Amino acid sequence: GSDFLYYMHSNLGWFLENTVKVAPVGSNVHLKIPVLIERPNRYKKPGGWVVFLHSEPQWMDYPGEFPMTESFIGALEAFEAEFKKEESE
Repeated sequence: GSDFLYYMHSNLGWFLENTVKVAPVGSNVHLKIPVLIERPNRYKKPGGWVVFLHSEPQWMDYPGEFPMTESFIGALEAFEAEFKKEESE
């Protein structure tokens, strides 16, 4: 939704497992972190492409599993609206 591209370090999964302790070591938490989420319902079938950290693009149905849940997509849209509001001020 913007011209920004954010870079996440390739060792984010290791960092979360070993430093922050948000996940058990070996849980492969990095495979579950979405880094790119396409807006759902742009095609004939409901859903969109999602890229997880260290993963190939994956088609996910919408509504469906995280991150293609209605509440998560709604939160991203609200965040985007707030960001655009601040930019225009």
